Amino acid sequence: MVLETFNYCARVNPVGEHTFRVREVQFGDGYKQRVGDGLNGEHQSWPMTFIGNWQRINEIRNFFRRHAGYKAFKWTSPNFELGLYTCKTYQVTAMGKNSLGEPMYQLAATFETAFHP
Repeated sequence: MVLETFNYCARVNPVGEHTFRVREVQFGDGYKQRVGDGLNGEHQSWPMTFIGNWQRINEIRNFFRRHAGYKAFKWTSPNFELGLYTCKTYQVTAMGKNSLGEPMYQLAATFETAFHP
């Protein structure tokens, strides 16, 4: 299986959420014990926004459709780390027309860390 690479440029300033998997037990005296959970303990989630004409937005949409929400793709995050990600949902918004009279669209999607293709 050949992994595709997502190379489309998003709007600036995306904010990524980094979450660590932690198991914890709370004892009656207030003591809490914590330990990391699993080999891949860090999960990343990146909400991304893309703006463009229908041709560009449709190319991105077709990329997501090929991966159907569960097939991983390669993507370099805004902090320059290459990894595997999936995209389960996306939203397309009609934005009106630009100065040339061409219809413009916005596509919002969230990329989540995947640990296998």
